Amino acid sequence: MVGGEVVEIGSGGDFWFLGHRIRTEYNPRMALVPIPFTPSRNIAAIEYDADEQLLIVSFHSGAVYHYLGVPGDVADGFGQALSSSQYLSLYVTNQFIYEKIG
Repeated sequence: MVGGEVVEIGSGGDFWFLGHRIRTEYNPRMALVPIPFTPSRNIAAIEYDADEQLLIVSFHSGAVYHYLGVPGDVADGFGQALSSSQYLSLYVTNQFIYEKIG
């Protein structure tokens, strides 16, 4: 029990806290959808998992970042942005928790 709330351990190391599933391990079977974006010198690919609200941005340098809690409308905004790199900087990088994966 944490703060009066029951924490349930699920399969794959995930757990439930305050009614929300907290993912603790990467699951390669996530429902990733490629996001269309304006070609960029820095960004190689953008993928989104709507169920997890997870945005994955891969860079030409080989770096991969996971942005957590990103709403679908923010992910879809890459399709209308004139510059994908600027959109990432303005609306994602400083707005959401992220972790560098690769």
